[in-house]
Amino acid sequence: DKLQEVPDNPRRFDRVANVLAKESFSSGRCYWEVEVGEKVEWTLGVARQSINRKGKFTVCPANGFWTLSLKAGGQYVSNTSPVSFVALEHRPRKVGVFFDYTEGRVSFYCTESGVHIHTFTEKFNDRIHPLFSPG
Repeated sequence: DKLQEVPDNPRRFDRVANVLAKESFSSGRCYWEVEVGEKVEWTLGVARQSINRKGKFTVCPANGFWTLSLKAGGQYVSNTSPVSFVALEHRPRKVGVFFDYTEGRVSFYCTESGVHIHTFTEKFNDRIHPLFSPG
């Protein structure tokens, strides 16, 4: 809860609390689930390995991010440009992410209900990492 000074690192985001997974993909497909519980803000999805991590940037596909967020105030958004608002009947406590590099798809699901939330389609040409942010 307290701001800490850390050394600069080219792989570290300097203005946001985003984290890229160590694992990355350049082919194939996979599925994972993220427990978001009662959090009031979060972002999750995937991002290109070569994304900008320094300074101000917009989280959107044109900048190498394919993500879904819960914003403060309870609004779910697909981080397209401009953002797409997503109406959900029930607040997911766990979100499933299906990623298919070859088919160029990232899909999000509510794991409790099985409801499809959003799908991005893209021709990937870089290593792709799962991305997480607590908000």
